[in-house]
Amino acid sequence: MTDPGEQESLLTPAEEAALWPSGRVPDLEIMTEYVIGVHQGWHAIHRPALEYAIGAEPHLIAEAVCGVSARVTKHGVYDRAEWPVSCAPCPECAWHVAIATGSMERELLLITPDDREAAALARCGVTPLTAIAVCRAILAAADEPAHPAVIRQLAAATAHRPGLAVSEACGEGECEHHRTALEDLDELGPCNYPDAAAVCWECSLLSGSWAGEYEGRILAECTVLAPCGVLSALAAYYGLTGRNRQPA
Repeated sequence: MTDPGEQESLLTPAEEAALWPSGRVPDLEIMTEYVIGVHQGWHAIHRPALEYAIGAEPHLIAEAVCGVSARVTKHGVYDRAEWPVSCAPCPECAWHVAIATGSMERELLLITPDDREAAALARCGVTPLTAIAVCRAILAAADEPAHPAVIRQLAAATAHRPGLAVSEACGEGECEHHRTALEDLDELGPCNYPDAAAVCWECSLLSGSWAGEYEGRILAECTVLAPCGVLSALAAYYGLTGRNRQPA
C-alpha cells in the first residue's frame, strides 16, 4: 500500500533492483538464510547451524559463519546495512553474507569513509581508500571469492582500515574549531576534525569496562597509527604500494 499522494511503482521488485548498480542489492531469498547473532559485535548465523544450537531461548547459542559461538537474537534476518548489525558488524560475517548474496559492492560502499572522514584522513597523510583498493584487489585475484582464505583477507582489510581518533569535544560537536554556518540555518556545520589522528582501531588497545563511561577509548600506551602493518602487508602483496611481495 502506498501513502496518500504517492504514486504506486509500475515496476516489479526485480525490475527496481535492476536499476541499482551490480552488486549493490543482496539476493533477498539467500539473505533470509542468515539470522543475527551477538557476541562482542553482531554476527551472521546460517539457519542450518540452528539445528546444532545449545541452550534454550532466549539464551540459545549457535555457531556464526565466522566460527564464533554467538547468542541467537530476536532481531531476525541478518541485514548488514540495518540496525543493529550496522552498529558493530563482524567483518568476516559481513563479507561471508555479502559474497553469498552477491552484494560485494554494497559491502565496499558501507566500509568507505564519507567525504568528511576521507578529507581528515588525507590531512593526516593517509590514503583514505587503501582498504577499499585492497578488498577490490583481493576479489579480483580470487578464483573462488567464497573461500575461507579469501574472506579472511577481506575481513582483515576491513578491520584494519584507517580510522579517526578524535577528541571528545569534536565528537560531540562542542569543540571550538572553525565551522561554517549551515545554509539557511542559524547553526554551525559539523567539525572537520583538524586535530584528529589516523589510527588502526583493530591494532590499538582500547579501554575496557573498567573505564566506566570512558570504555572503548584508545589507550595512549598502544596507539597504532594507520596504515598498520596488516593493511600495509596486504597492500604490498597485491602490488598496491609499488612493491609486489607475491612469491614467484
